[in-house]
This record gives sequence, structure tokens and C-alpha cells, in this order.
Amino acid sequence: MDKCKEIRSVILTDYIDGQLEAPEKERINTHLRQCAVCRGFLEEAQKGLVTPFQGQNRQAVPQTLWPAIVEKICQEQEHPVRVFIPRLAPVAVSFLLAVLITSVIFFNQYMAGLREEEQLNYVSSAFGVSQAQTETTSDFGTLIEEYFL
Repeated sequence: MDKCKEIRSVILTDYIDGQLEAPEKERINTHLRQCAVCRGFLEEAQKGLVTPFQGQNRQAVPQTLWPAIVEKICQEQEHPVRVFIPRLAPVAVSFLLAVLITSVIFFNQYMAGLREEEQLNYVSSAFGVSQAQTETTSDFGTLIEEYFL
């Protein structure tokens, strides 16, 4: 099975293109004579990859194209592009997390303050106590305690 996988890989690349050396080509041909599955794979590959292009005129490729590609690859290897995103990502995530946590804490405190004030207004209006009386403090601590005690 691993041999078939390797043969199929070679079929899709160098075998179909006719770029194999004689010993390697003979090895592939020997396997194809013995393996019907790989033979079928070759036929399908030729139908899909070779047959549609038969009869087409080949375009001339400039002589300078391949050396230019090799030169570009060598330049990139000499001067690799430094990407700071992997180093920056944890910092950005940490900052956003800190902002989120801080926002949640302040929001909860703000909401808790509003709820207490709203509750105080409700209780004072329910017992007929004026707002001025609720702002005065006593030994008991809150107006409700004072009412019930």
C-alpha cells in the first residue's frame, strides 16, 4: 500500500511529464504491470491531466524565467521576512483580556451601585420616607433597620 502511494505520487509528477530517468521509469513500469489499481490510476490521470492538453501549442518560456525564480528563492532565504504577528499575538490577546476583565469589574460595580440606589428609592417611597431622611445616618446603619427596630 505504501509502495502504491509512492508510485501514484511519482505518476502525478515526473512519470506523466516524461521526466524520469530510465531505471526509475522501468521500476514504475514493472509495478504498473503487476498492479491493476495503479494502472487504473495512471489511465485516469492521463485522461484528466494529459489528454485535455494534447494538440495544444506549447508556449515558449523565456530563458530567463527559471534563473529569475531561483534567484528570488535564494534572496528570500538570505533575507527572510520577519513576521512579528506570532510574538505580537499573545501580547494583543493579553491586553484585550485585561481590558475585558477591567470592563466587567467596573460595569458590575456600576450596576451594583445603581441597583442599591434604585432599591433605596423604592424602599423609601414604599414607607413614605423622604429622600432627605434616607441620607441621614443613624446608629443602626440603614433606614430599614431603624424602621423594624
